[in-house]
Amino acid sequence: MEQLDTLRLILTRKCNYSCSYCCNNIPEITNEIVSMTDQEIYNYLKYNINIKNVCITGGEIFLEKEAENLIFIHLLLFLFPDKNFYFYTNGSHYINIIDFLKSCKMYGQIDAVKGINISYEIIFELKNLIVKQKRIENYHE
Repeated sequence: MEQLDTLRLILTRKCNYSCSYCCNNIPEITNEIVSMTDQEIYNYLKYNINIKNVCITGGEIFLEKEAENLIFIHLLLFLFPDKNFYFYTNGSHYINIIDFLKSCKMYGQIDAVKGINISYEIIFELKNLIVKQKRIENYHE
């Protein structure tokens, strides 16, 4: 039997977008979701030594309302520094992402953060915001 090396955690269903390509809209994935308590997640990671990667997603895990999830993530990073953590986000709350990364660095957890995958839709939005901001700044000069 094949050993799994990745655990995918959906910490919240709350999201401020409804992306058409979101994996949380794919029945083959959502039908296999198992609810776990924080303690069960801890035990699963502790006793399944083959798990090397932890992918954390939602909904949107960096929503301001989801602060308790960030505390739990920091706890996982502290308890399992040997795991590779990947985060999936739409990137709309980029200030929260930056703050999260700063706190990971401050707590000595940054090496466990192997990647943050940002939705491509938000990149276009951010680019448009930057262009609009530059136009406003140029207008006032």
